[in-house]
Amino acid sequence: MTAAATASAKGFFDTGIELARCVGRLDAEARGLAARETAELSSAIARVRSSPVLFAAAAVVFPLVEETVYRRLLQDTLVRRYGAAYGLFASAVVFGAAHVGVYRYGLYQTIALGLAFGVAYLEGGLAASVVVHAAWNLVLLL
Repeated sequence: MTAAATASAKGFFDTGIELARCVGRLDAEARGLAARETAELSSAIARVRSSPVLFAAAAVVFPLVEETVYRRLLQDTLVRRYGAAYGLFASAVVFGAAHVGVYRYGLYQTIALGLAFGVAYLEGGLAASVVVHAAWNLVLLL
């Protein structure tokens, strides 16, 4: 369910961009931003696909390490101190900010993914968030 919600959020943004493009309401800056985001994601995926070590890390190591750090350590601490909504949102923003070196133009997507992985963690624990994170990475890479 979390993966479906995340994919739906991305689809919502992409659909909005395409709709604006179709009706002529997408200005030059927005067109450029959409093109840069697509190029950025394509480049990152190609880089990971070309390296068996990076592919394995993206499928197994990164989800396990990131979910342990951002959910088990950070989110749990923030939820205990400030409540579930704040802990979930703040940890998602930190997760997104940590990916700025990878995604400059698709930052909103990493924050949305952080929210989705955080919900999976709240509902099913670390195993659930790791599985959803790994599945998301594999869907992008395959």
